[in-house]
Order: sequence, then structure tokens, then C-alpha cells
Amino acid sequence: MSTISGLSASALYAKAKAVYASHLTDAVYAELAGMTDFAEFVGYIRTKTPYAEAFEAIGGNTGKLSRRQFEGIIKRMTLMRLEKILRYASLCDDGITDYFRMKHECECIIRRLRQQGDYELDSYFMYIPDGFFKKTCFELYALERACTPKEILAVLKNTPYENMLARLISGTPETENARLVPENRLYSFLYEHSAAVFKKKSPGDFAEIETLLATLGDMLAVSTLYRIKTYYPENEEVLRLHVYRSPLTRFAAKERTALEHASGTEEFVKTLGGTCYKGLVPLLKSGKAAIFTKQYLYDVCRERFSMTNSAALAALCFSACIAAEADNLILLAEGICMGAKPEDMTALLVC
Repeated sequence: MSTISGLSASALYAKAKAVYASHLTDAVYAELAGMTDFAEFVGYIRTKTPYAEAFEAIGGNTGKLSRRQFEGIIKRMTLMRLEKILRYASLCDDGITDYFRMKHECECIIRRLRQQGDYELDSYFMYIPDGFFKKTCFELYALERACTPKEILAVLKNTPYENMLARLISGTPETENARLVPENRLYSFLYEHSAAVFKKKSPGDFAEIETLLATLGDMLAVSTLYRIKTYYPENEEVLRLHVYRSPLTRFAAKERTALEHASGTEEFVKTLGGTCYKGLVPLLKSGKAAIFTKQYLYDVCRERFSMTNSAALAALCFSACIAAEADNLILLAEGICMGAKPEDMTALLVC
């Protein structure tokens, strides 16, 4: 690593630590969950948290802010935080910029696939920082306006995503589980491609990075399989076709097979307890079943973020942690608007 690259990596690492130091605490979450008025909730976020920076685009009229607009602003802040550390990544040449560019592309495609037929402008796209518009291999504004599979594929023409998704999203049945097919393919492409890039550009940190990328994919598989065993036992054979699959995994082949063929939730959990992910089992038994994979990922990333000396791994863990915080705020906003009980909302927070 050159002197410039080394200094940039150190700066990125330090910046990520500094930005995350202002993360929301359990006490703040408890206070937010106790609110009953959405305008009060937004006002608190805008004036008493680091998210104030993201509200500058809308001025002071937060009282009439819709929940959808609020979600867009929170997502904007997540990307703004990433921008603060990625400005150092361009000189590192260690795969970080490649990963986050592709991750952003995949997430934008997934978001549009989920909202096919929705001609209302998506607040998420409206609030994306300008810097991210310049880093994608397709036109984000065009994707925002694409409302059918044909239109989406036209936007993705001559990109790595075109051939990958053409067969999967053309004529796909409008069901939640069918929707998982292109999503899983995008995520497997992201993690597998990124692993290859990191192996080349960050060989010294690759073992840790590969483990984390494999874990990210494995949690997608575990989450879907658990739902199948719990809620859709009569459709297991069909739904199993839509479970995330990738050669990049920490599961042994026999472990994955055993999980897929578990006769029910009890056998599934017992089998899971015999794998490297045995730490998921206590979460399932502690009332965290609805978010057990998300909580596990957060715990893993937060621990590694605090211990690693790798700028690349720190960036990946930082991204996961701030994304969890954004999801928490969006969940609280939805709960407050629906009149949910504070204890019901806090039980679903990843923290």
C-alpha cells in the first residue's frame, strides 16, 4: 500500500468512527417511542439528533411532512453519512468505492421492482444526494420513472444487470415470494462480485471481509427459511425455490440441506444451533424472532467495527450500523402514525 493510500485508509477509518459516535442511544429510542404525535416526532429528529443536516432541503415546514417524505429524508442522511467516509476511499483503491456503488445500484433497482405500477415520484429517489447520481451505471431519474418490467429493463440496458434480470422480472407473478427471486439474484451478485474485487484489492483484509459478505447473504437465507417453517409450511417446496442461494456462504452443504428440510420451526432452530450461527438461537428465544437476523447482523457489525483495524471492513460495518438506525426511525414513524404501543415498537428496534 502506498503512503497516500495508507493515509487515506486511516482517515476513512477515523472518519467512520467519528460519524458513528453520534449514533442514537436506547434512551433516545425510548423517548421517541413514547411520542404520539408525528409532527412532534419529526421535530425531535430534526432539532435534537444528527439528522438535522438532512432536513435542510425541506426548510422548516416539517409539520406537513408525510411519512413517505420522512423516509426519504432519513435514507438521504444514511447516504450523506456514507459520502463523508467515501471521499477518502477513492485514494485507497481497496474495493470500498466499488462495493458501495454497486450496493446503491442494487438497492435502487430493488426499490423500483417493489413499486412497479406506482407512478408517484418516489421520495427515496427525490432525496438521494447529488454525488450518488453520478456514481451509477444507469440513469437514476429514468429508473425512478420506470413503472413496468419492460421500462425497468430498458433503463438497465447495457449494464451488468440487464441480462441477469431479464428472465426473472419479465412476466413475474405479483406475489411477495416471487418478488424475492430477482432481489436474491441482485444480492448474490453484489456479494460475490464484491468478494472478488476485495480479494484483488484488499488481500490482507480479505478473510474478514469475505466472512462478513457471506454472513450478509446467509442471513437473507435464514430469514426466509425461518418464515417458511413458521408461516408457510404447506408451501415449503415452492417457497424454497425463492430462498437466497450463493456459493459464498459459511454454511457447510449438509447444514444448508438440513435447514431446508427441517420438518418445522423447532427442528430448524435446533439445526441452526449446530452451525456457526448458533448465536441466532438466543435471539429467537428472547422475543426477537421478528428481527433476529437483523439484530444478529447489527451485533456482529458493531463488534467488528469497534475492534477492526481494516478501513474496508470498518466501512462495511459502519454502513450496516447506520442502515439499522435508519430502519429504526422509519419503523418508529410508521408505528406512531398507526398509534402503536411504545413497547410494541421498541421490541422491533435493532439496537
